[in-house]
Amino acid sequence: MADNSKVDSVCKSSKGSGKAKMRPGPTKNGRNLCTHRWRKQVQSSRSTEEFQKYYNGLTAIQQKGYDDEAAALVANKNWDTKSICNGTLY
Repeated sequence: MADNSKVDSVCKSSKGSGKAKMRPGPTKNGRNLCTHRWRKQVQSSRSTEEFQKYYNGLTAIQQKGYDDEAAALVANKNWDTKSICNGTLY
């Protein structure tokens, strides 16, 4: 059985028998920055499972890029919808 603790802390799943729609959590970090961009630029109705496959397929350098960018957005108080959704999707 897969460890879903990371997924549970990052997203809220919808009830039902289908795959849960990916929803970013409130934490301002690289993973959630990636989630916001992925939902806007790929397709907002994709599932948590599909996002997991995408995010786990990123290299450590790409994940660190999201972490660094998220930290800079928070430090500069620029964590807003425009800044987080319209940036680079690795």
